[in-house]
Amino acid sequence: MHRAAAACCLAAGVWMLATPAWGVLALGAVVWVLAPREREPLAEAGAGLRERWQALRQAPRRAVAVAAMTVGTAGIPAGVALIAGTGPAVLAGAAALIGLALLVGWNA
Repeated sequence: MHRAAAACCLAAGVWMLATPAWGVLALGAVVWVLAPREREPLAEAGAGLRERWQALRQAPRRAVAVAAMTVGTAGIPAGVALIAGTGPAVLAGAAALIGLALLVGWNA
């Protein structure tokens, strides 16, 4: 905030460059030098946008992982229940889906 006020004083001093302008220009320079360094609001907004963009890019991958893990974990009991007939195929499919979920980032 201090840096923004200093920038405004500098801009006003350069714009006016008449009688009191040198005082405003000097005040802006002093505040600019003595003001504590702080994070700029635009930099914080940019960082927030980058985080949201990364989360948005990961959304399809996360949806595939959640769906595959859900179907895979539901298929294990079904495969055990059908152990006589198509149970081994259902178990193999469930294991493959769980593996896919882990590969695409279940915990991402």
